[in-house]
Amino acid sequence: CREYGIRELDTAQSYGRAEEKLGVLGVKDFSITTKIFLQPDEGAEAIYPKASLSLQRLKIDKMNKLLLHNGEECSHLGTAQVAKQLHHLVESGLVDKVGISSYEPSEALRLCKEYGLQAVQLPANALDQRLLHEGVLEQFLSLGVEVTIRSLFLQGVLLAEPNEAGGVPSEVLHYARGFRARCREEGLTPLQGAWGELRRFPEQVKAVFIVTGK
Repeated sequence: CREYGIRELDTAQSYGRAEEKLGVLGVKDFSITTKIFLQPDEGAEAIYPKASLSLQRLKIDKMNKLLLHNGEECSHLGTAQVAKQLHHLVESGLVDKVGISSYEPSEALRLCKEYGLQAVQLPANALDQRLLHEGVLEQFLSLGVEVTIRSLFLQGVLLAEPNEAGGVPSEVLHYARGFRARCREEGLTPLQGAWGELRRFPEQVKAVFIVTGK
């Protein structure tokens, strides 16, 4: 990462031992985002110890962003209480920004407006343009919310036909094939076509990509 000028890393407690491995490698000179998941039987008070655990695993004193992996599912805990605990992390100096990773841009926008969340991760790609509709992205930016897009390749479905398509809706496979066909017509590889979607977004919007290894 350092060799190629990458200075931001995104991880999560649910990514196996990723946090621990990054901590062993040493990431104090990186901007770190991690994500936590609140279980149904956990309360909002679990947020602080979960964040502390991530810092311990990563061997850092402070992270750039902490996001709830399932923020939209935490209404049973009391969204206001969850937001209070998140903001407490900022006030305690453990995190610069707090927010959610979401599948629903409009719902994430509502939560940011109501509870002052400062960062979101949202899907956006050639087949999912919701973030660009009805001024949603502009509203996030006007609130000062840091927007990071994910799923640019739609878990690889946009790039190639999956070996096992059982978990992918047939409609998604149909549109993905159409996308790849359009790329061929325009003399582009699917990777180039999918990557080109980033040009729709202003410079302050970031994108996150998955890296896997044995």
